[in-house]
Order: sequence, then C-alpha cells, then structure tokens
Amino acid sequence: MSEANCAGCDDSGENASIQDTTPQPGENVTKQLTREICSNCVKDAFLSSAIITRSRGNGCFYCNELAYCFPIENLATLVDRVLAQQFVNVWPYPPAEWLDTLHDTDCPKPRTAFEVIQSLAPFHASVTSDITDILKRRYADPTCHIEGKRGDFDDDVKFVPAFITQGQWPQTWTKFEHALKYEARYFSQTNIDFLHEMFDGIDRHFTINGKPVVTKGGPRTRYKSLYRARVFQDFLKMNEALADPEINLGPPPHGIGQAGRMNANGISVFYGALQQRTALSEVRPPVGSYVVTARFDIIEPIRLLNLSALEKAVSNTDEVSRFNPSYEKYHSRILFLRSLRELMTRPVMPDDELTSYLPTQVIADYLSSRGEPQIHGIVFPSTQVAGKASNVVLFHKAARIATPSLTDIHSEGNFSRTVTLKLNRDSISIKKITANAVKFDDVSSLASILQNRTKF
Repeated sequence: MSEANCAGCDDSGENASIQDTTPQPGENVTKQLTREICSNCVKDAFLSSAIITRSRGNGCFYCNELAYCFPIENLATLVDRVLAQQFVNVWPYPPAEWLDTLHDTDCPKPRTAFEVIQSLAPFHASVTSDITDILKRRYADPTCHIEGKRGDFDDDVKFVPAFITQGQWPQTWTKFEHALKYEARYFSQTNIDFLHEMFDGIDRHFTINGKPVVTKGGPRTRYKSLYRARVFQDFLKMNEALADPEINLGPPPHGIGQAGRMNANGISVFYGALQQRTALSEVRPPVGSYVVTARFDIIEPIRLLNLSALEKAVSNTDEVSRFNPSYEKYHSRILFLRSLRELMTRPVMPDDELTSYLPTQVIADYLSSRGEPQIHGIVFPSTQVAGKASNVVLFHKAARIATPSLTDIHSEGNFSRTVTLKLNRDSISIKKITANAVKFDDVSSLASILQNRTKF
C-alpha cells in the first residue's frame, strides 16, 4: 500500500487519466455515494492525514490505485462542515450584514458551491463535482429539516466567506497593556506566552498581493537608506556636533538614550525615515532652531517587520488548512495582527509617554531578542505626516554606525554588534526653521461644551 503520489496524479493536482465521474442516465446514485478517494488525490496535508488515519486499504475510484481510501460521502460531510462554519450564502437572498459591504472595494465576489469547494483544496474537477452533487441531493431531500440548508446547493445560490471576528485577542491585548502598566512590568510569563502566540510564524505571513510582511532591507532593496534629523537651538553647538557627524547625528551611546515609542530608557536604537521631509517633521523643531538632516545607508542585509503590510495580511491555508478545527482561531489572530499597526502607532500625549509606550517597547524588545529568523527593526507609518510616509526603527543590535575607527564588528564590553549603517557625509543638510504649519480639526465649540456640562 503506497503513500506516494498515485500514478494518475501529478504534483499540481491535474490528471489526464482520471475518470469521468459524471453519473450516467439510470446509474444507481448509491454507487456514487460508495465511491472512495485516496489520500494522494487530496492535495491538502490536513485532509490527507485525516484520510490515512480513518481509512482502509482499498481501490481509489478516481485514480484506480490501491492506497489509503475514504468514502467520498465522508469527504462531502467534511466539506459541508467547512461551508457551514466559514461561508454564508448570499444569493438569491443576501443576509443584511453582507449587504452592508456591497460598496466595499474589498468585498469578496460571490461564488457558486462548486467554485467554493474547488477553492478549499486543489481537488480534481471530477471530485468537486461528486461532492457538490452529493450535498445538492442531501439538502434537496424533502425530509431534510436542517435549518438554512434546504436549497443551499441550488445552481443560483452563491457563497462568500463568513465574517470572522478577532475573537479574544482584543481583550487579551487590553490585559497585556494593563499588566505592563500596573502589575508586572519586567517579567510576566502570561505576557511572554501572549507574544509567543501572537508572533509565531510572523515571517511566513503575506499580504493579499503576495508581499511578505517581514521584508528585506539593505543594499539593492527599497529600504537601502534612512534619513535622520537632529534639532539644534544654538549655531555654535551645531558646528561642534558636525565635527564628528557619525557620533552626533546617529543614535546616542547605549545607556544614554531617552525612552521612545520603540525603546526603553537607556536602550539606544536608530530611528530614521524613508524621506527627508518625514525626518524633519518627526523631530518637531521649534521656530528659530536649526535642523541637521543626513542620509544613512544600510550596508548589511537586514529583515524588517512592516506594520503597514501586516495590516493587509491574509490567512495562509498552507499554514493552517481550512479543514483544521483550529482554522478559525488562526484566522482570528490574522485579523488581530492587521490591527497591530493602529495599536502601535496611535498618537500619545507627552504626559502619557512613560506608560503608554510600554506595550510597543516590550514588543520591540521581544522581536529584537527572538531567535532565527531574526528581525532587525520595524517599519511603521509616521504620525506626524499624513499619507504614506514611513519611519523605521532599527533595534540596538542593528543600530551601529561605521566610523573611521570602527571595524566591521564592534565590541561593547562582553557584547558585539555588526556595523549596519554608514553615514553619507555628502547628504548632510542644514535648515533653519522659520515657521511651523499647524493643522487641526474642529472638535467642539464653547457653547456645546457648556451645554454638555449641564447634562451631568
């Protein structure tokens, strides 16, 4: 009994010699129900394993090979379960919650039962036809009393994916924030487990366009250089700093750096922007001050978690099959990861930075210290510039700048860091701030504030 690919099935799931399973006139329907399919004809790892576990040695109807086989009716039942849990029929009578999404550009196109079943796993068309026919007959039976199932497989019925929520992830995030602020700041096994689960396999996630959420940086990539800005309120101090620009325009020495969105106090990291204008806006210079900007080239290959790409992440069925009972939990995690960009980049008032930055600081530390494959930094949207402006933070291990006195590996006590950045001295620019534009939204008027006060 062989577990290798059956003779009639190639790696792509296509098969020139597979049988035509269309029931012939007068053929006994019972014969179709008793047909068996082997694990090799099901190109889904989870389903193949299920067939092997519950099967008996028999001849596969679809490829005529002796292999681990499973009644096609049982496979139809597994497919039916997935359709019931993960899809809703929207035609000819769409549910109200789906109608609300009709004008959404991301609204999925309704598909027939055959098309949906074909998308669940790369079945051969004849297998999909048999499953569709079995379910159509099952629910067309006048004795069928399963609510919402009668007629689900008629030819004019269409399906779209069901709405899946983020599950318990938002509540767990709230507990994570609360614990960091008020309970256990430096060590919590609960928080460690939360981060492990949230970022497990993060490097294997992709956007709907097939772009990885963990992207490459360095020479010959989009993230090959970063701009950095520093504010000076005294012209003489600025001139002194420019005497050693690698030291004075780069991140502060370790142990001195102030806390920021992605670093705790004393941990030196490199904050940069993809555009010079973004770097200028991020430092929020006062009128009358001088700002020095410079470009730093990334000279070593690095890996960056892109929060904007993560916002568009989709479920990877190669990672977790739709037939796996844990698929909904996996998909809920993906939905939560999409919201991580907003959670990690929401504006924070200066008086709240000490505690409000704790969750993002802990996440940055966690990602920096995780094993292979390593992540060296995070790409995140700017909160100071509207549009698609992006910032990058390089963790401490990837924030070392080349200077004339440094070798490729620089030692700091018992630790070593690879030199990752090189200042382009020709890019250094000095600007004097003459005016700052202030943008605002009208929130309320004095009259409405006073009116609201009288309600309490």
